[in-house]
Amino acid sequence: MSGIARPPDGGHHPRDSSQGIHHSMALNPTNTNNFSSYMKKKTVKRDYGVFQVGLKILLRKGGKVLFLRMADGVYLDIPGGRIDNVEYRMPLEKVIAREVREELGGQIKYVLGKPLFHFRRARHKGAHPGFVFCAVYDAEWKAGEIKISFEHKGYEWINSKKHLLKRADFGQEEEYRAFKKYFAGKKHA
Repeated sequence: MSGIARPPDGGHHPRDSSQGIHHSMALNPTNTNNFSSYMKKKTVKRDYGVFQVGLKILLRKGGKVLFLRMADGVYLDIPGGRIDNVEYRMPLEKVIAREVREELGGQIKYVLGKPLFHFRRARHKGAHPGFVFCAVYDAEWKAGEIKISFEHKGYEWINSKKHLLKRADFGQEEEYRAFKKYFAGKKHA
């Protein structure tokens, strides 16, 4: 296959055509200097990032959105959490339903919508430090009384048109920017 970088021994490069690496110039795999120079400029093989996955909902009720106050009493959060190690093959809707029951109580009824936005969150404390990739889904509240878990200190329904979200409301910059960008583009939220 001409046009794909190959190691000098002619073996497969870890990111060959099956990974989408195509090049317009053919390399001579026996020319070590050419290959090494090319690889230094074009590809640096690094380990892939390892993330836990969080599924959250932006629960809407009328013109307001439910925000939870984290247990520290400082930062805002929304309902949802990480996929457990026994839920790899479980439908995402069921994982979200479990998290909503855990955090808001078993009486909450809602209609789950499509994914809206995402962000990454670093976790420095607790039993599972690391990074969490959070996908936020739209959800419309239908019924039920909220009974928050020990994970949160309180909650409030916030009108995103009237309430100005501040950087200090969020533990991390990327999370703040994701919410700010989403609400800036919404006319009805």
